[in-house]
Amino acid sequence: MADLTISGLSKILSTEIALLKHFLEMQKSSGFGEASRIVEILARELFTAAGYGKFKDAHLKKVNQEAFDLYDDKSLVAVQVTANAGSVKLRKTIAAFEKKNEQGKSLLDSYGKLYVWGVNSAQKGWKSCPAYCEILDSDCLVAKLVSDADVDSLSIAINAIRKHQGSSLLLMPYSDVNCLNVVLGVMNRSAIKHSMACEGSVEGMKQGLSEVQEIIGKGSIKGRSVTKTISEYSNPTIIKFLRQVQDCISDIDAVVHSATYKEFCNLNFEQSNKIDELKKHIVSAVNNISEEYSLGFSMKLTRV
Repeated sequence: MADLTISGLSKILSTEIALLKHFLEMQKSSGFGEASRIVEILARELFTAAGYGKFKDAHLKKVNQEAFDLYDDKSLVAVQVTANAGSVKLRKTIAAFEKKNEQGKSLLDSYGKLYVWGVNSAQKGWKSCPAYCEILDSDCLVAKLVSDADVDSLSIAINAIRKHQGSSLLLMPYSDVNCLNVVLGVMNRSAIKHSMACEGSVEGMKQGLSEVQEIIGKGSIKGRSVTKTISEYSNPTIIKFLRQVQDCISDIDAVVHSATYKEFCNLNFEQSNKIDELKKHIVSAVNNISEEYSLGFSMKLTRV
């Protein structure tokens, strides 16, 4: 399921970052204040998901830490988070990072790498930037997340942004088609594509179908909110498709339940054929919706 799901998640992540930048712009009149703390917490999860390290909050280590907001003592990396990483802010950060204490030591002696993330803007070509410092804008961070992407890291990043933004900002501006891409990626699995003659365990099939129900009904992957729930779609054709899939999976669950006694499932020939017919309906619906929106994706039911 990875390629299609990653494509959809990547587009959703870009939308979430754009929302975050808009949120910070709106906070300018009242100062960065509380918003800055939200972004610092969010940055810890994003930089960890992007593989830069496993970060902790620098303000828990020292109150009013000026030079950086996050740190990883194992990889010796620090991160400064700011709305706009312009030359004035960069000079101040570098000066604080290189300032020596009474013992003649600076933060540079403890951390060999400093990332400065300018959420709204960043002067990446700043000529005075020292070699140990890397200036990132939000596009760089998204590119890093996507280039090393797997479904888990992208869903962690999206869920982190949605979790830390106020509910008033969760306007769900995602394209219905982008969200559909994510759903189809999750559906591209043996639980749907394998007929009962070549299906593995029934429990494995039930788990796979449950995850499809989760992405459609809750908009989440493994409990992480990443896309729209079915109630948030506006396209009637896509809504009809999603409901059809939900109904077919519910019918499959009912067949399995009727053949289960004391946690042991014994499907007869007629019941297995019924499940295959329901899977065939799902596969057909997937191919039709993919063709209608030119997604270049298709499925087939694998038989022995």
